[in-house]
Amino acid sequence: KYTFGGCGKCNSCRYMISGSHPDYKEALLQESDKTIKTDTIRNLICSDIILLPQISDKKVYFIDGDFLNEQSQNAILKTTEEIPEYAVLIIAVSSLQSLLPTLISRLVPINFKRYTRDEINRILIDKKALSTSNANYYANLADGIPGLALKLSDNILLLQAREYINNMLFNLGRISKSELLTEYYKYFDENKDY
Repeated sequence: KYTFGGCGKCNSCRYMISGSHPDYKEALLQESDKTIKTDTIRNLICSDIILLPQISDKKVYFIDGDFLNEQSQNAILKTTEEIPEYAVLIIAVSSLQSLLPTLISRLVPINFKRYTRDEINRILIDKKALSTSNANYYANLADGIPGLALKLSDNILLLQAREYINNMLFNLGRISKSELLTEYYKYFDENKDY
């Protein structure tokens, strides 16, 4: 059975299930990139939005706004000034602070309630079979966003860094200043990008 009113049988449903709906576009972060490129926004959205929908009444564009840089946001800004009636632009962000004020002023923010730490713990334990301690750690870092918690839980380096830093803090009273400024400083210097 399909949720959100989808029948699973009509052309629109079949296109969505197959990932080839001509009136639905997604601008997501590519695996090799750090941000969604401006050219991607221009080609996928700005140049496409002027075309009428092909099989639906509306065209829908979904953008992962957490990965938009300033140039990409400015490219969308021009589009939002005169968006056609048949187009719906959804920009999902974990925080409005990641968007430019000029872009926010042209959008209608819809805030969703964040998950509690206990809810995220349950998700992590059920889906990733994590210990309660590790689930708590990722739930705290995710700040109420389950997708982020799941993504963070795939990163083993976070647990290693946590263990290293906890060990350092536990032994802080027994560490000499020279050891702190050499060995421990070296760890943070080597991992500063991470």
